[in-house]
Amino acid sequence: MHTKTFFQQFRQKLYQILPKRADAILDFIDALTVAGHVTSPVALSEEAPFRRKFSSIYDVLSEGRLEPERLHGLLTEAQPADSDQIAGYEVYALDTTPDERPEADTLADRGLLKAQKNDPVRVGQKFSWLVRLVKPGTSWVAPWDVRRVKTASNDNQTAAAQVQELADQNSQPKVVVADSLYANQVFLAVFLIVKNIIALVRLRQNLTLYERPVPKPARSRGAPRKHGPAFKMARPDYFVPVRLAIHPLECLARTALAPTTGPGRSGLAGRVPESRWHAALPATHVAVLDRTGDHRPRSHLPDVLMALRD
Repeated sequence: MHTKTFFQQFRQKLYQILPKRADAILDFIDALTVAGHVTSPVALSEEAPFRRKFSSIYDVLSEGRLEPERLHGLLTEAQPADSDQIAGYEVYALDTTPDERPEADTLADRGLLKAQKNDPVRVGQKFSWLVRLVKPGTSWVAPWDVRRVKTASNDNQTAAAQVQELADQNSQPKVVVADSLYANQVFLAVFLIVKNIIALVRLRQNLTLYERPVPKPARSRGAPRKHGPAFKMARPDYFVPVRLAIHPLECLARTALAPTTGPGRSGLAGRVPESRWHAALPATHVAVLDRTGDHRPRSHLPDVLMALRD
């Protein structure tokens, strides 16, 4: 009795969820997997797996359809059973990849790809990737969602939408890991809505966290304080230490509570050299993770911040 391989089963399920041009789309995907550098989409018609005429390439691109919800379900089902986990949480990573297209004048919705102050100006498109980490210590991942960052939007808004859809997929607890680009209220606010995902993001080196402000005495003069004292990251006794076995950090967690201090304000705030922002994250539990994993005093901020939903 012939037993279908995992790849054959995946391919058959993918075929079944393609509403239009299913055969041509699979040929198109096969051609992409074997093709090297091609100068135009129609060049893919010369690859052996593409069994149709060259005009079918543009027919696939214009008439082919995907159903993202069903595709997400298939990709979730196809994830390796031994994929990386942290204390039972599935581990996902989030990042944005630029695609430079300086000479594609007719490409719709091109934008500037400059990320840092001193970076040269580049033109093209950006794509936000949400992937499942498969094996610790390797670069292998299982893609779950990729979408273009439109010029009318930004990296954080696009990523927040991806996290929302990931939360709706199933009730399995998950953690999303990201760099300091996502350590802001636009992205972190989504974790006050979702119930089964937490965020693990890197702190900027110039960020300051604050305690809850001291309540203003009744009938006293002046406006109430927006912030309490700054968190003393260099004092090991400032927080209650909790040992966390999180691969690959093996880090020390210090927890605190950043409560709401007024409409639109929060006890969690950041300070940069020339300006301040106030994160609209009410009653957010925050755990600051120290990669050193010991009690040594530190003169600067730890590297990552974990924001947990109430």
